[in-house]
Amino acid sequence: MLRTILRKLRSPSPAQVEVSSSLEVGGALPRSRAEDYTQAIADDWKSSEYYDGVEREGALAIFWGEESPFKQMFDKLDVARVAEIACGHGRHLQKYHQRAEKVYLLDVNQENIDYCAKRHKALADKVSFVRTNGADLPGIADGSCTAVFSYDAMVHFEILDVIGYLQETNRVLSDGGMALFHHSNWIGNPGCAATKTHDFGWRNYMSAGLFLHLAQRVGLDTVQQRIIPWGGWNSLDCITLLRKAA
Repeated sequence: MLRTILRKLRSPSPAQVEVSSSLEVGGALPRSRAEDYTQAIADDWKSSEYYDGVEREGALAIFWGEESPFKQMFDKLDVARVAEIACGHGRHLQKYHQRAEKVYLLDVNQENIDYCAKRHKALADKVSFVRTNGADLPGIADGSCTAVFSYDAMVHFEILDVIGYLQETNRVLSDGGMALFHHSNWIGNPGCAATKTHDFGWRNYMSAGLFLHLAQRVGLDTVQQRIIPWGGWNSLDCITLLRKAA
């Protein structure tokens, strides 16, 4: 069902094309190339100095410091069986793996999956390293996770991929399970690809309200949401905690 919806959304009607043309938004690309956007975003993170920089303790403190809003929300998760979307080089695993019985580390780039498998080989008995297509959670059974989360990645995702991940999150969560997502709250320059918005941290088009709307539509309830500053912008990002109804 979801894939059918996404295919329809990716194929614009003549009216959609006409409206997009009349807006004359900078850097706009046809919606029929949505899959190309996803791949271009993934390619940006195959090899990047970002991975080295974020390993520093100061960078980790953004997410794991005692006063961090990320940690305050994360502590509400039951991480017994947890899926981490867009794990990168697996820097967050050290912060929660001792509380977990089963972990799925997922990323769209095989390079990152290989890196994580090597880095965390000592945890291979309870960690699965899984490549995703950028919108799914393959190899995870329905209702098998107590938590899903993603940090510092969904801010870049195409809206169609966000829909896909929300739908999949609802599928894999057990009743009462929760999900925590760090996503964009940037609504400037609609239609521009995230790879072309360097001045705004490569943020993709999304808002706090739109994210809640999408989550509700796939069956997830809102527990908490907080708009946060990032990179010098007061309200560029957002953290949203969701729950699957019991």
